[in-house]
Amino acid sequence: MKKYKIIISLIINLIISMITTGIVVSYFLGNTGPLIKYGYESFRFFTTDSNVIAAAASISVIISDIMILRGKINTYPKYVRIFKYIGTVSVMLTFCTVMLFLIHIYGPSALLSGTSFHMHFAAPLLSLISFCFIENDQKISFVGTLTGIVPMFIYAVIYIVNVVFIGEENGGWMDFYSFNSNGTWYITAVIMLCATYLISIIILLVHNLTSEKLHKLN
Repeated sequence: MKKYKIIISLIINLIISMITTGIVVSYFLGNTGPLIKYGYESFRFFTTDSNVIAAAASISVIISDIMILRGKINTYPKYVRIFKYIGTVSVMLTFCTVMLFLIHIYGPSALLSGTSFHMHFAAPLLSLISFCFIENDQKISFVGTLTGIVPMFIYAVIYIVNVVFIGEENGGWMDFYSFNSNGTWYITAVIMLCATYLISIIILLVHNLTSEKLHKLN
């Protein structure tokens, strides 16, 4: 990989991981909103979960970038590439859900200002850009698309159990994503899983396409 791309990757992933870490820490220091009282409650939201996954993946890329610059390795290990892919799919699901659905419920000022700007907009786009256009020296097998839906699937199960089967009145969660509107959670669950898989496919195809063009140029 070219040195300038490694440096760009290093900068982008440092931005993602450091800002996300700072925001999550701030939740535990009192930077909470109307839907959460304590910092740990922020993990009820897929926004927080997806950004934490993306930040952790960015840290693994940072470590690899440093090792490449020091000549210890020549490319990203497969597990790092897959981890970054999963993180990118997760935050892009957050981005798409906000832009196509939630923004019409809560409004732009609530979802694209303050820390939400990073979590809903900046981090997803930075993750997408770095994964698809910078960290694209190797292709990922199409089978890898299945890994992209794992975080959403796990979250969907937890969300449905807390919202539908336990209920807010019994200590579960309120339906803050309005996914159980009119009792249609089962339809929403299928739509969200299909949408996640579609995002997984698109991101993988773009990553592999830019990787193929890169190898042709070389």
